[in-house]
Amino acid sequence: MIKRPPQAHSLPRARASLLAVLWLGLFIGPCAADNRLTASEHPAPWQAAIVKINVPVTRWIDGRQKHMNEECSGTLVQGRQPLILTAWHCFDGYRDLSKPPRFLWRGQWRQLRLLSHGGSMQADWALLEIPELKLENAVILPVLLKENTSNASLLLAGYSRDTGLGQGGNELTFEQDCLLLSTGDAWHSTRCTAFKGASGGPVLSVFQGQHYVVGIISARDEAGITLFTPVNLIASAAGLQK
Repeated sequence: MIKRPPQAHSLPRARASLLAVLWLGLFIGPCAADNRLTASEHPAPWQAAIVKINVPVTRWIDGRQKHMNEECSGTLVQGRQPLILTAWHCFDGYRDLSKPPRFLWRGQWRQLRLLSHGGSMQADWALLEIPELKLENAVILPVLLKENTSNASLLLAGYSRDTGLGQGGNELTFEQDCLLLSTGDAWHSTRCTAFKGASGGPVLSVFQGQHYVVGIISARDEAGITLFTPVNLIASAAGLQK
């Protein structure tokens, strides 16, 4: 379950850092063999909980301020009301509150409200509220906080913007049977593939036939290793509970 977190306001100005380079640059670089599957060819009920997110941001690029839309992924998760769990870095540079973020719901773009966030790549999570919209018959995934996933098979999913299987962000892709490579204070890692656009998408694990969210796709390193934020490490700050 997810407790309602405190209201969030505008984000601080983006700070240049090595972690930001990880997010902005290495997601676009070359990667290992692509073992992803597409939702259109391999449909499953849990896929309906994964949504596309569009965030209007302002960033400095080549010394100039540029207005752009950040395209990410997110997951409908259980709570007192449906919320969307995604990555903080998708909102880095989001300052104009008159232009709300949106998510694609059954063919229509709907407004979102940023509730809470980690505020850095070291706490790369954000929770979004869905105002004035009743999600009828929605698939909503639970989060799994305490169980050890070291020996579990993981699944990564998102709307990658690659021109191959991701079709520029129009196709939900996922990779399954991912093994956990390492754990850390901010990120865990897996060799499974993630491209820009899959940021904020879920890392899932299956227990007793149920898909649980255990992490949030965050970045990729030079070796093509995907880094994700484990939900158990941000549970208290995010207001998550089992």
